[in-house]
Amino acid sequence: MQVGDMVKFSEAHYKDSPGHEYVKDWIGVVVESRVSTLSLDEIVIMWSIHGGSHISTYDEEWWNKLDYEPLEVIYEQIDSDEPPHHLEQIGGINEMGSQES
Repeated sequence: MQVGDMVKFSEAHYKDSPGHEYVKDWIGVVVESRVSTLSLDEIVIMWSIHGGSHISTYDEEWWNKLDYEPLEVIYEQIDSDEPPHHLEQIGGINEMGSQES
């Protein structure tokens, strides 16, 4: 997972874990990620939750307690100097990164 990826909790996270069903509709964007050589050390996700938002940090201690993948990427950010296609369709982005009208 990298910054910009859109994620959600995996079915394994809420289906087999009593009390976690409430997260099944959460959609988030990775806003920060620290990775060591072998594993993900920490990830910060800004969640969209039923019209609101919340920022959560998941550290190495949290990840190490799990024996399954708690998150799945539903949209992968692509490293590129090109603007995303959907922005080109609505006017594009100027050289400073601002949306043009």
